[in-house]
Amino acid sequence: MNRVKSSLEPFHRCWWAGLAALLLVVLLLVSGCAIFGGGESTRVWFHEQVDAMLPEKHRREVTVPVSNLRLFVNPHPTLTEQDLVSAEVVETNGGPAILLRFDRHGLHTLDQMTTRNRGRYIVVFLDGAPLAAWLVDRRLSLGQFLLEAKLSSYQAREIVKDLNRQAKKK
Repeated sequence: MNRVKSSLEPFHRCWWAGLAALLLVVLLLVSGCAIFGGGESTRVWFHEQVDAMLPEKHRREVTVPVSNLRLFVNPHPTLTEQDLVSAEVVETNGGPAILLRFDRHGLHTLDQMTTRNRGRYIVVFLDGAPLAAWLVDRRLSLGQFLLEAKLSSYQAREIVKDLNRQAKKK
């Protein structure tokens, strides 16, 4: 059986190739491909300690580095880097720390979180991994949190630079 060639066949091949190329470009842009200046941004998450007796879907077991403290936390963060307005490196007796300043929503959430969690831990995650735990001993009502962890000066500066870059995009 002979196939009759359509005069539109070359057009159809070009059209599909163009559509495929366009979809590839959109996919790369959306995924944050480094070629286009995207890439991973620093993620900072605040998780509240929860009761170990909660069902597994409502808790996540974590071990905090350095202290080897094992806790159960809510798998969903209460605060994230999206709630920040700025960050800065501050020197403490224990080495460099990061002072995080929150927006209006973050200020209110941090205030509520520290009020209801007195005597429990808040675990701060960096890029998905636990970094530090703070035993809540007071209410934080000014929208600031001092993140003290075992970070080098270089690490602290890089984290601050990325968090401030993200805050300016809001």
